[in-house]
Amino acid sequence: MNDPSAKLTAARLGVRYGQTEALRGVDLAIPEGQITALVGPSGCGKSTFLQTLNRLSDLVPGCRVTGRIHLSGGGNSGGREITAPARARTCSRSGGGSAWSFRSPTRSRNRS
Repeated sequence: MNDPSAKLTAARLGVRYGQTEALRGVDLAIPEGQITALVGPSGCGKSTFLQTLNRLSDLVPGCRVTGRIHLSGGGNSGGREITAPARARTCSRSGGGSAWSFRSPTRSRNRS
């Protein structure tokens, strides 16, 4: 995927957690100056994609990222690769990881 007007481009992006494939072959160009929404059902990889853009996946033991993410620069800058194009990244940090907290809907206790 080569879109010169895109601010951020993902090409053939893949993410695995051990043997579990979370994303496969994602190609996406996000244009500059426009609102972009990621919409889909629970568990389809929206959060995994965003974590990968922010390199939070680097903190998850056993997470493997393949493909490319390119962030275009301003002016004469050619931008930079967020992911290494020639090799896959694998987290080497042991223990820890990232934790996510999701709010669960609750029922009102004050019923009339």
